[in-house]
Amino acid sequence: MAVEHMKEFYDDPNVKFAMQLLDHGRAHLKGAGEVAASELSDALKQHWVDTRRGSEQERTEKKSFTARDRAIRTAFDGFLVQLESIEHLIVNGVIGAREFGELFSYWLTLLGETARPDDKIGHLSDDARSALWTYIRVYQFDAVVRLFARYGRAAPRG
Repeated sequence: MAVEHMKEFYDDPNVKFAMQLLDHGRAHLKGAGEVAASELSDALKQHWVDTRRGSEQERTEKKSFTARDRAIRTAFDGFLVQLESIEHLIVNGVIGAREFGELFSYWLTLLGETARPDDKIGHLSDDARSALWTYIRVYQFDAVVRLFARYGRAAPRG
């Protein structure tokens, strides 16, 4: 059963796109063409303003995205939902935490919320990492946070 879940994870087109983009800095997305990791900051930005904290101008400006931004966001939503499902499978004993950590160790290091000084994988830019983790936290992909925190790669939510 765990093998089928992992196959489903790696076969998902959103997962393939996000992982290739984050690993290689560029990837093709159906409907958007070639996407560069440098586009993540704009594509994944928060589209709403906390009216309790925003300036008067921010409260009246409508944040909008291009069709390309929406396609990137949709792909990342799919990727993050798949990661959340992995955390739920670990919690429910379907997938072993140690086994997943070993299988996914490269990605835990590459995508961890904060790069560690001793990381040997460091080609994801700080801007792309920050955009991804801001998106994860703002849009409350809490199971992704718990998944990465399980391996010491994210600060626990709270």
